[in-house]
Amino acid sequence: MGVRIKELGLKIPEDIGIVGFDDSEWAMILDSPITAISQPAYSLGSTSAEVLIKRINGEQIGLNNKPIVITLNTELIIRSSTKNVKK
Repeated sequence: MGVRIKELGLKIPEDIGIVGFDDSEWAMILDSPITAISQPAYSLGSTSAEVLIKRINGEQIGLNNKPIVITLNTELIIRSSTKNVKK
């Protein structure tokens, strides 16, 4: 991706902004560290395990066996791959 952006003569974040998902370690070490949305990995795993254990134990999850929606908080980590845009 970065190579193609350079080939096109574009600059990050002046010409194009980039936001990643999952905040991998590599996102911080690039020429333009990537703005990222961080997932709560521990909460994701523990919540999934809790739901799975309840299902194994025969507990009804959700209403009429329809899928449940669980929302976990994420965090936007702003780095130099994005900038404010003037309106």
